[in-house]
Amino acid sequence: AGVGRTGTFICIESQIRQILCEKTINVRGFLEHIRQQRMRLVQTEEQYIFIHDVLLEFLLCPEREIPMERLPDYFSNLMEETEPCGCTGLETQYQLCVAHQPADYELASALKACNYAKNRADVYPIESRRVKLTCEPGVDGSDYINASHVHGYQSVNEFIVTQLPMRDTLFDFYRMIWEQNCVCIVSVHPSLYSDGAGDTANNEQEGIDLPEMWPTNESEALTAGYLQVWFRSRQDYPFGECREFLLASNKDDYSVLTSVWTLKRWPDTFGESISLIELVKAVSNTRGLITLSPIIVMDMYGGSYAGIICSLYVLYRQLIMEGTADVYSLFKLYHLQRPGMFNSKADMEFIYAVISFHAKYFSPSNSLSLRRGNGGAGGGHHNHHGNGSLTTQQSHDSHEPTPRAASPPESFPLRQIPAPSAPPAHSAVALTAETDDDKAPVVRFANGRRRLSASRSVHGSFCVGAVSYGPAETYSTHTG
Repeated sequence: AGVGRTGTFICIESQIRQILCEKTINVRGFLEHIRQQRMRLVQTEEQYIFIHDVLLEFLLCPEREIPMERLPDYFSNLMEETEPCGCTGLETQYQLCVAHQPADYELASALKACNYAKNRADVYPIESRRVKLTCEPGVDGSDYINASHVHGYQSVNEFIVTQLPMRDTLFDFYRMIWEQNCVCIVSVHPSLYSDGAGDTANNEQEGIDLPEMWPTNESEALTAGYLQVWFRSRQDYPFGECREFLLASNKDDYSVLTSVWTLKRWPDTFGESISLIELVKAVSNTRGLITLSPIIVMDMYGGSYAGIICSLYVLYRQLIMEGTADVYSLFKLYHLQRPGMFNSKADMEFIYAVISFHAKYFSPSNSLSLRRGNGGAGGGHHNHHGNGSLTTQQSHDSHEPTPRAASPPESFPLRQIPAPSAPPAHSAVALTAETDDDKAPVVRFANGRRRLSASRSVHGSFCVGAVSYGPAETYSTHTG
């Protein structure tokens, strides 16, 4: 109608300009002025509150998109104690990113008694972003899996972040691959990289519920419910390996060919962190520039390691296409979409360190040619051969960024990411739905009563790549 969200955008844009030019803010006065020119601009209280939240976010962290050449200096300044409280700029950014905590009703499905055992730790998907499986008749909670849709650079559901499946959830994991038509999976967790850590017998001795997920030869298949998984091929890379599997169903006459990328080991030094960039580049090139299927990224808990891979993937694409990186907005957006995915400021520091260190490997001239030629990440096309292997032919090989002379690798500070705590036995929530006459529906929790219509959470507006995110999960695309 050109009134509510339109007026919200006009008010935010004008007030940001006023902040930059006059160092003042007058939301009410400006809104009264524009409503004399067009009635009902900014229609609801939520939109009015959202304007203030966005302006506050802009004042707290006005510098977001950092040019490629400034990233190392910007990161160095963040690590210095420049805040009045004696904190570093990085600590301040981290606290701003993780300030929001989900309400009970946002975790309703994850905390149901029938779903509670499906969670490895206290990292839960929120209702608005969780992956919903097809319900099985008569089975309560059959639509639940601990997995969240996460924004990427090209689309709003570019990633699915999930935990490694357990024995009781392996069939649900295969169902998610099948129903979401996922053709690319990235599996990463440092505790699985030691010799023999992936062995099922060793996992049982150590008390790790980690079943055999993939077959190892073409003559055998793993079966779960009505789905079968067949091994097709394997390709080794310096940073890890890529295996291809065929997922088939007894109920349908088609199959899904899925590539599973595994990192060889988590890096300990800046020099070794090139393996993360190479993994991101390989996945990006294989997947292609535009695809409708999401990338599944998983670690033991669906937590920080998966979040780091998603972040590096998006920032790599942003550096190539725009020459800038926006770590702060991306980090905060991921926390809002999967609370608890990042559990310490070391995660943000790690992302900044890797991107800053490797930003100098991307020449601005090469990045410009990539943008003009529509090449680089995802610029190739794929050929499937009869043996099931997948090869990628780059149509713009000459435009690939050329690494400059590397400085001697520096060591990362030892970074031990604490595992999320296991869910306490008493925190399962009993839910009962009620309907009062002439009143909004309510849900009764074990710790009190919440009226759904009266509960709201207003977040700031973030922009990552070519997607702008507005209030209440609304978004719009624009040309970057």
